[in-house]
Amino acid sequence: MPDNRSQDEAVLKWVQNWRKAGAAIERVRAAELRAIDVPAAIERLQDAFQSAQAHYPARAGSGLVEQQRWFKTFRK
Repeated sequence: MPDNRSQDEAVLKWVQNWRKAGAAIERVRAAELRAIDVPAAIERLQDAFQSAQAHYPARAGSGLVEQQRWFKTFRK
């Protein structure tokens, strides 16, 4: 069984690795966002959006009242 010092060092190394990976992942994400062809993406999603509109018409309200009703039940 590893002692606390080696376990702490392993955790520290794990955190450092994720910090490096996080920075690299963020660079990739930012590059992907810059490369998006927004008009083409909208065109590809148009059918799905129209289907959602047809099957799930907009509500009269925002849903806030229903949300508050849910929160009230959780409080009890």
